[in-house]
Amino acid sequence: MFEERKGIALVISLIILLLLTLIGASIMMVSINEERTVSVKLDHITSLAYAEAGVSEAVRRLSIDPSDLLYIGDTHYPYNPDWTVYILLNDNPQENEPPIYYTSSVQMSFPDSQRLCYTTENVDSLYSLVIHHKINPNDTREIIYYNWEKMKEESYNPETYTGKFFPVEVIEVTGVVGTTRKRGTVEVARKSSRTYAAAALSCNWDVEIRGKIICCGHNHVFTTPWGTDAGAEHFDCFDDPYETDDPIWHVTRNDMQPHGDRKNQYKKPSVDLKCSDAGCLPGISAPEHKITIGRSSDVRGNPDWANDSTTASFFYLYQMLGASDWNELEELFPWQSIVPGNLDGGSYTGLYKCDGDLYLSGVINFTGVLWVTGKIKQTGHFYARGIVYSQENIRFDGNVWILGAVTIEGSGHKTIKPFNGSGVLLYSSDEIERAIAQAQGYRVISRK
Repeated sequence: MFEERKGIALVISLIILLLLTLIGASIMMVSINEERTVSVKLDHITSLAYAEAGVSEAVRRLSIDPSDLLYIGDTHYPYNPDWTVYILLNDNPQENEPPIYYTSSVQMSFPDSQRLCYTTENVDSLYSLVIHHKINPNDTREIIYYNWEKMKEESYNPETYTGKFFPVEVIEVTGVVGTTRKRGTVEVARKSSRTYAAAALSCNWDVEIRGKIICCGHNHVFTTPWGTDAGAEHFDCFDDPYETDDPIWHVTRNDMQPHGDRKNQYKKPSVDLKCSDAGCLPGISAPEHKITIGRSSDVRGNPDWANDSTTASFFYLYQMLGASDWNELEELFPWQSIVPGNLDGGSYTGLYKCDGDLYLSGVINFTGVLWVTGKIKQTGHFYARGIVYSQENIRFDGNVWILGAVTIEGSGHKTIKPFNGSGVLLYSSDEIERAIAQAQGYRVISRK
């Protein structure tokens, strides 16, 4: 009997040991599987993060000033539907084959161990980081533009498109971690913002124009080329009666009639509603203030100049950019700071604010909004597209060409003398909106 009990106890012990072994093995298998699952998930998350890093490089390099060596945007105008850029992990990428371009990733300045795998060393159609315009699948010569006002895509032939919206850029990227690959497609576009201006040159105090200044408040297309002139004896933006097929750089009126008439030297003393429909504004506006125009200057617009309350307006910068007050203006846009003092030459694209006086010298190319809380004084050469705004005074003593709008707020009881030199100021609502869109960079439209 005792021996039987010992046998039963041994059998039970062996069964328990077997069960414990099976449980231990199961726990170990579960742990291994969980570790593998965690590892796979970690690789999945990391590869997605790498892909996002690739998108960040592409978007950043699309957004910087075109004069920067790292810029990768399409510099053609009209845009080329075949434009494509490959960003590679290679210090010496293959030669460009326009409109196909090859460039090194910014990671090439990092040690090998710090480089993220979101592109390849050589062009690989599956895994290289590539950027291109979004194309209409039914017509490969048409580019897809994003209409932010209607929040929808629109297809146009870039050879004939003169609207204010920008192409949709497609970024294709693959993040790689070990054997895990995550391919993503991100579509981005520059966002235009509705803006408001009172005139080509608007002032909130008395204004005197001195020197040889050509100012035109008729609405100009954003494709108006640098150096375009205006005025009674300058026919670049008006119709030149002595040339056939002369290009006119004004926005087309609904009735297809010209914005001015040669027989009266393009003068427009009163508001023309057909011009208003085309977005034309006064050449100079100074509500309830004195306007003095020198004999060497030509001012044209709708009307040429206005200072009575029925035709003249003034908008502060925050109103021009659609904010409710100065605080909201500060928060609404990504302002970059300019140190007060001398700014000697260079190219700038962005929304810039200077808290103080700013002196411009050398050769400056500017795109965006220049907001100066003090006064602006300029020598040398200043070429700008967008808005130039001073809260005190502006004096241009050098060569100036601006497509957009200039606004001088002014303060105290003084006469503002914004020009004392030579220059051209042409109003363009579309160029202002496009310049601000360029300054703000890109917004994501979709991710796949």
